[in-house]
Amino acid sequence: MAEKTNIGNALLYSLEGAACISVIFIHCMLPSWPGILMCGLARFAVPLFFIVSGYYLRKNLTQESEIKRRAKQKAKRLGRILAWAALLYLVWSLVRAFVEGGTAQMQAKLLEVFAPRQLLATIFLGDFTPIGGHLWFLAALLVCYGIIARTGTALLRKNTGRLAAVLLFVHVTGRFICALLSVDRLFGIPVYLWFRNWLFMGLPFFLLGDWFRQNQEMLVQKFSTKTLLAAFSLGVVLTAAETVLVAAKTGDDRELYLGTFLMIFALFLLAWKKPRQDHEGILAKIGRNYLLEIYLLHLWVMEALDLFLSKTGLHIPGIGWTKPFLVLVVSAALGAVWKKKQNVS
Repeated sequence: MAEKTNIGNALLYSLEGAACISVIFIHCMLPSWPGILMCGLARFAVPLFFIVSGYYLRKNLTQESEIKRRAKQKAKRLGRILAWAALLYLVWSLVRAFVEGGTAQMQAKLLEVFAPRQLLATIFLGDFTPIGGHLWFLAALLVCYGIIARTGTALLRKNTGRLAAVLLFVHVTGRFICALLSVDRLFGIPVYLWFRNWLFMGLPFFLLGDWFRQNQEMLVQKFSTKTLLAAFSLGVVLTAAETVLVAAKTGDDRELYLGTFLMIFALFLLAWKKPRQDHEGILAKIGRNYLLEIYLLHLWVMEALDLFLSKTGLHIPGIGWTKPFLVLVVSAALGAVWKKKQNVS
């Protein structure tokens, strides 16, 4: 969710738009194996957001003070957005609990949100699962900007790629070892939260974005379009195989698959092999204009729809197959209205 400019990379905007839609298919899954498979393939989305954010951090800036100032501004803005989003999702979760189970369920929700262990997970790991699990991305990105605002570009000068690789290695191997040992929780906190956070997912991909910027010319020249398309295709096949295997063996999924790395690498470089297009399609328009709005709203739209169908007893044939698309359309429409009001004000 990078800073937008008047003249931008339309293909990159399209990729961000596709990533935004993919997030919906993670949280609002299609039925059965198609849903599991789509969820696995969609895992490229959040890493791409981190990479794009890291890539654009130093855009048109060379002075240390300017970079720190930009990071600080972005951190402040993101902090305000996260605070408001968390507050609104907290209110919504309480309203939903009351509608579903009255005062008792609302009190149970409050106890869940403010339980000491959950508060620790929220503060240190960015976990907002009881009210809105997708908010972890904003919390992780906030930490990334905060680190740069505090320390400057020390992390970006040397060994950026190596540090990112080490952190991602810990993520992948840590998850594998825990699965191998059938460890579901550490200190009472779900295992995946120890790896899906700012340190082992947000920061490394954010740093990779800056690494791409530093090495962009070399990478674009080194890899042909055909090679990148082949790498992306291999990544899709590998991710699909991993997704099916993990689901069959553990009944679980992963935030990252080995194929995900190939997909992200190929997609991001492809965007810079053809950085501009004469015409912006619908995906590019979503990526340029409505990314944040759709990301914030889609979970509420999905939960509101589920609550409505549950309370009314309304049966819509094939709703499992159409719900992700309905959530997308409603979220996009609400996002457009939100954006229009912001522009007017």
